[in-house]
Amino acid sequence: MLSYVLGVEHLTESHTADYLERKILDVLNLWNKDRKRVRLIVTDNASNITKACVQAFSKSRHVPCFAHTINLIPANALGYKQVDNQSMPHMPGIPEIMRKLKNIVTMSHKKQNFSDEMKNQHKANGVSEGQLRRLQQDVPTRWSSTYAMIKSYLELLPSVTLAALKFPDIELLTSSEVATVTAIKNVHSTASKVIPMIKMNNTKLEAVEVAANDELALKFKKFAIRELKLRCDEIENNMPLALATLLDPRYMAFHFQRALAVANAKSLLQKEIIKMLHDDVETAVSACDVQTLPTTDVEQEKDELWSVHDEYVSSAHVRDASDDLGSVALTEIKAFFSRAPYPRHSNPLEIW
Repeated sequence: MLSYVLGVEHLTESHTADYLERKILDVLNLWNKDRKRVRLIVTDNASNITKACVQAFSKSRHVPCFAHTINLIPANALGYKQVDNQSMPHMPGIPEIMRKLKNIVTMSHKKQNFSDEMKNQHKANGVSEGQLRRLQQDVPTRWSSTYAMIKSYLELLPSVTLAALKFPDIELLTSSEVATVTAIKNVHSTASKVIPMIKMNNTKLEAVEVAANDELALKFKKFAIRELKLRCDEIENNMPLALATLLDPRYMAFHFQRALAVANAKSLLQKEIIKMLHDDVETAVSACDVQTLPTTDVEQEKDELWSVHDEYVSSAHVRDASDDLGSVALTEIKAFFSRAPYPRHSNPLEIW
């Protein structure tokens, strides 16, 4: 698989859908590419770029970036919403926990004595100098960095706790708050294998163990499951993604949660196969034209006589093949889906 950058455009006007559509088409025109040749375009979920792509290529050829979609789940849980012109947290209590965690991380970077004490605790636990780690700082606009910050805190929690005993001004997270950020850590993102990852993320979220008396962690878990369903519930109905999953010999239909989505995708796949077979038949028609080079009048007469046979056999073969294309396509599809899935780490391009 290869990726190429076709262009980088400086946007000098308001980022309206019409303006973004024009800039995208400018890049295609620069390379003399017709918009009809674009099979799929992937963007984030912003309304302006989504509308621009739908206008330029149609809704069926636009796919929202899965990484961005799923990243909105923890971002919403950690963020705020507007209620009666007031900023209110989506999950009351979560922002306060994150502020405490960020303060601990900031102190570990700015307070040298605290940082040194954490190193001493690491060494006391047998960690060598070259393997010493620090708490990760997050970037507000990037969820992956918040995930890294939470993950580093949980992994270094024993050393942080012991080091903080010597610094009363550092307020550690309570046990219930640690449980909450542990639940948050389990909502992580990936940009590949969309339909399988939706099901697996949902399975992982459902399996997160939260203490029955930890109300905030329970609320976060329910919020994350609800947001995942809200944002990804219709993904299986996106034909390009559905077909890509079905045709991947590692996954096929195993991770679909709707039988109707599988049936619709297989129906479209059958139509595409019939179209390809029909093109092959048309090619065969021209290939079946029999040309001879008679050398005598007798041979020419024989050739003209037997040409009737040649034309009959050719047309009959093409007609029979054309009439049975649906059955051929269905047989191909059944044969493919009757196979056992290939190992997850295998290369589907090599398999194909």
